[in-house]
This record gives sequence, C-alpha cells and structure tokens, in this order.
Amino acid sequence: MRVRKNIQNSQRAEDPHTSNTESETPNTSFYNMTWKSMRLVSMKIAQSLLYAPSAFYFYPWKPFMNAVVGDTYRVAYKHFRRDHSDSANMLMHFICLFLQLLGNFGFLNALNGSLMRSIPRLHMKHFETELIPLLTALLWIAYLLIAASDAPPIAVVLSIVCIGASWYAAPLLEAWALDIGSLILFLITIPIGALLFKNKVLKRRKSIREVAENTCNGVLKCALLLAAVGPYAVGFQGRDPVLVEHKMSGNIVLVCLITLCSTLPNPVVPVTIMGCFGSRVLYALTGQEVLRFFACGFTGMVLQGTAHGISQQQATLLNLEEEEADRKLRFEWAHCTFFPCVMWQSVYDSIVGAQTLAKGYVQPPDEAGPSKTQTG
Repeated sequence: MRVRKNIQNSQRAEDPHTSNTESETPNTSFYNMTWKSMRLVSMKIAQSLLYAPSAFYFYPWKPFMNAVVGDTYRVAYKHFRRDHSDSANMLMHFICLFLQLLGNFGFLNALNGSLMRSIPRLHMKHFETELIPLLTALLWIAYLLIAASDAPPIAVVLSIVCIGASWYAAPLLEAWALDIGSLILFLITIPIGALLFKNKVLKRRKSIREVAENTCNGVLKCALLLAAVGPYAVGFQGRDPVLVEHKMSGNIVLVCLITLCSTLPNPVVPVTIMGCFGSRVLYALTGQEVLRFFACGFTGMVLQGTAHGISQQQATLLNLEEEEADRKLRFEWAHCTFFPCVMWQSVYDSIVGAQTLAKGYVQPPDEAGPSKTQTG
C-alpha cells in the first residue's frame, strides 16, 4: 500500500497539469475566471464594432482597432485572394465596392449633417456636411499608405482614387438611385462575366445553360431584394412618416437589434439581414435619410454573397467562421479594413499572372504550378 501511494504521489508530481490544478487557490481560480470573462467581453465588443456599423464601411476608429485586434495586410490579402481569384466574381465585386464606398460617404455626410443641425455648437457653415467624411477619407488614405506598404503601388493608388472619387460624388447621389442602380448593374454583370471569363473552380468557361441558370438565380435574388428595397427606396418618397416623432426610440431599437446580431458566434448572415431590411423599415417609419445610406452597406454584403454563390467561391467572411475565435476576429478585421486595396491587388495579380510569394502571399491551388517560381 505504501509503495502504491508513493507511486501515485510521484505521478502527480510529474504531471504539471495535475499539480497546477491541485495547487490552484480559490483566489487564483477567481482571477482566471475574471480574466476569461473580460477577454470574452472585449472580443465581443471588438466584433460588434466591426459588424454592427456595416463591416465594409470605414470609420475613424477602424485603423486603430485593426492595429490592436486585427492583422497585417499580407494576411488580409492571403485570405482575400484565396476566395476572389475568379474574374467573374471580381467583376461583380466591383459593383459591391462602389455601392459600399458611395454608401459609406453618403452615410457619413447624412450623419454629419444631422449632428451639425441637432447640436448648434458643432455648426460650422463651411463644413456642415463635409467635416466627418473629409477626415475619414484622409485617415483612410493615410492608413493605406502606411499599413498597406506591401501592396503593389498601383493597387494603393487605385484605392486612393476610389476613396477620393466616392467622397466627392457621394453628396451628389440619392440613396434610392444608389440602391436601384447598383442592383441593375449587378444583374448586367452576371452574364457578361460568365461569358467572358473562365471559371476558376470549374477550370473552364461556363456553358450557355449554366450562364442562363446563374443569371436567373441572380435575377431571382435581386428581385427579392428589389421587392423589399423598392417600396422603401421609391414608394415612400414624399409621404409623411408615421413615427416621425419617435425617431430616437426607433434608432435605439435598431441599434440594439443589430448589436445583438453582431455578438453572435457567426454574425455575418444575421447582421446583414437585420441591417439591410431593418434599416429600411425604420426609414419608412421615421423618414431618416441617413438610414437609407446606412442600409447600402448591408445591401453590398448581400450582393457579395450572391457573387460568391454564382462563382462557386466561398465568401471570405463565411470561410473565416471555421477559424478559432482569436484568429477569426483578427482575420475579419484585416479583411474588412483593407478591402479596396486587396481587391485591386487581386485584379492586378490576375492580369499580370504572377503572385509576389516572397512577401508572404499564397496562391490559390488552381493557380500554383511548376512555372510559378518564387522571386527574390
């Protein structure tokens, strides 16, 4: 018996996990639980700050958040290129890009105007609708110049041009025209992209039947979007909102619902549906123009998902749902923060036909081959 007890004691002493568990005091256990709880809360806050305001919209806090909880440009491009190597997919993503850029600055303009009118101390005549969008555009450009230094210069330059052009053009556009126009253009690109480019997944051009099926599928999804978006984009023009005196209450409810969706383990689909349709319903009830521009960001995410379905390449944000929580959050922030630049580099790499492997970029399996060598 004494020998057996000595053997058990020696085994416990050799097992660090057992000794740590047994030597753990109540205070240590409490601190560990508190630390885990705080870490979980901080991750949920970071996740909400990304998804609730529309993941692909840029805000002044995005560079700082990506520096703290996000990842590098190389990582962002690696995941983007893996899921966006198909030319038809990229063509459809251009419609989403401009919808989200114009919607982003349209939202910031409308938000800036509302703040200036509601808070007299902030009122500055010259910057009534320009201060927040202008500062956001400058910060975005500066961040790309600093953090996306690994990207080809042409990709950075084209991203800056898109940001500047969107900042300038957004005040000239109506939200309903942006909504309807982007859906129509998206439908036009479906058959054009399928007929012009070889599909990366199938490794061949699609047949006429497949193109027709993809087009019908896209038309059906966009028709459903139009059926939901149309009445709120056009039908309520000029009508008196029924809840105009309850704007604040409605906004609080919408923010709570979107924030709740953004804290789910896999928030992409729930937050997109809530943002796309919930914002427009509240616009119809309260008449707040800012909500229509806000909803454009989520409409762009719906169209991105449709583009991935047609091209048969899985959407990056849905692919990242399979990652561990920490890695998933880092990759999501990097992907959404560098979106314009990674897309332009993907186009550049497709045209040039080579990847800069020395900088840490990874080719999709169907593009790798013996002729593609690493350069110094």
